Amino acid sequence: MPESLGAIDASWLTEALSSTGLNVEIDSFRCDRIGQGVAFLGALARLSVTYRNGDGPISFVVKIPPSNQGALAVGRLLNVWVREARFYRDLASQLPDAVSVPRCWYQAIDGERSVIVLDDLAPAETRDQVVGATDGEANAAVEALARFQAHWWGQDASGQVKWMPGIDRPNTGIGLATSMAANIDRFVDRFGHLLSDETTDWTRRFIPHVPAWLTELASHPMTVAHADYRLGNLLFGPHGQVHMIDWQTAMRTGGATDLAFFTTTSISIESRRRNEAELLDRYINTLRESGVARSDLAHVRDDYAESILWWMAMLSNNLANIDAPDEKSTALFDSMLTRMHTAASDHDLGRVIDRLERR
Repeated sequence: MPESLGAIDASWLTEALSSTGLNVEIDSFRCDRIGQGVAFLGALARLSVTYRNGDGPISFVVKIPPSNQGALAVGRLLNVWVREARFYRDLASQLPDAVSVPRCWYQAIDGERSVIVLDDLAPAETRDQVVGATDGEANAAVEALARFQAHWWGQDASGQVKWMPGIDRPNTGIGLATSMAANIDRFVDRFGHLLSDETTDWTRRFIPHVPAWLTELASHPMTVAHADYRLGNLLFGPHGQVHMIDWQTAMRTGGATDLAFFTTTSISIESRRRNEAELLDRYINTLRESGVARSDLAHVRDDYAESILWWMAMLSNNLANIDAPDEKSTALFDSMLTRMHTAASDHDLGRVIDRLERR
């Protein structure tokens, strides 16, 4: 398994592709880094190939763990590289045609590490998350999310998804709350200047209640969630297709957590305020059109709002230790946090913490 992008050579790529039935021999390839400043838990490159024998795609995307030590620590904690490889190995082929993810040509797991070789979906491309999604892009992203989640809605932790982490696993909430409590001061030191005292206090007060809140969320119908559903992890095709990428954090949880993360990190504050109610309706309606029973959606609106607190706590945990290597990364982190904490204020989420503290 290559330790770095530079360690990939034509012989390794030939062997990897041949092992999955693509009868080719690679003569050479050009390796171009992609995703810098937006991909933090993986190192990605586009491999533009020339064949000595056989015929295949003109390019692939390869992904391996990053070299950044902070990102490696977070990735090991969350087991992200194995999760993504197993998603492509076990689940991607089960998705309905209405859901688009890249074809995986090769995946391998070695302990905590993995390598995946994917279809290059160009000319589909990401959008600038700092700028934020247009209204049309937001609508398309929300519909794509609902169609994906509907396929797994209400399934228990058996069969195809029994290996996947879930919020209903024993000690998950306790472990996360312990990590959050250990990292919150470092997070505030780094990012507190962006945030209001009120929402920072809400984050601190929510952390001890994470186990109880997750237990409550797990009592509602769960699904497979992307768990990093944001504009930087979506590719938009020339004819409006939405392709979902980066499955490192896939998990079983409440579906509304994905929606909350998207609307509070990937849309400008003004656009969210204008369109939030419509996007929530669009999400629920698409789930119903995709076969989810109305009775299984009773808690979605409350779960959506409360999930903003969950993401505030999760980002305080994750961003405390991930360095921003350049100005693009800094701008992305800053925009995500500012938008999310503003959304918490707009929803007056202190009331949720008051309820949790009264228990």
